[in-house]
Amino acid sequence: MPYYGSNEVAFLLGLRKSVWLTPGYSLFDEIANKYPFISKREFPALKGGIFFQNEEIKKELCKNHLKDAENIEFGSSKFHYTIGHLLGYPPKAIHFFVHLITNSNLNIKRVGIDYCGVTCAGSIDDLLDDATWLWQEYPFPEWDILKIQYQDKKIYIPYQDFETLQEVQKKLKAATDNLQILNFSNRINF
Repeated sequence: MPYYGSNEVAFLLGLRKSVWLTPGYSLFDEIANKYPFISKREFPALKGGIFFQNEEIKKELCKNHLKDAENIEFGSSKFHYTIGHLLGYPPKAIHFFVHLITNSNLNIKRVGIDYCGVTCAGSIDDLLDDATWLWQEYPFPEWDILKIQYQDKKIYIPYQDFETLQEVQKKLKAATDNLQILNFSNRINF
């Protein structure tokens, strides 16, 4: 049975502008024959391919975000920055993730964000901005609801429900502030 992840389905429905797939994905060949893409040829550090809805989107995203590709190493900060932009992640989420890679202390602020097949990590501090960006970039309330995950908790926010989103962000900030105090006090010997 073929595998269909939310980001692939969102791409096939035309909700996402781009998607990153590897040859192990069940519809890889079918998508590769139908959609424009970039591969190792254009982006040597890339494994698999990034597929675009059309040639114009491919040109626009690559022109803006695929500069100096031959000097980008897989897994580097520059790699994640480039991939994030090519895949349509919120800019602040990209910035946070790139810093998270080198600073594990930021994990306490990390939230999972999922909307219209865009699944990424972001910061609690940027949650309102990231959600607003997603809702503007992907204005499809009939297709999805914003999902936020913090540790083992999942929170669902209806489309453009800024009041609930601000309340959730406030509670998450308070919870992380308390955790930071606890973590700090646990390291102090009395």
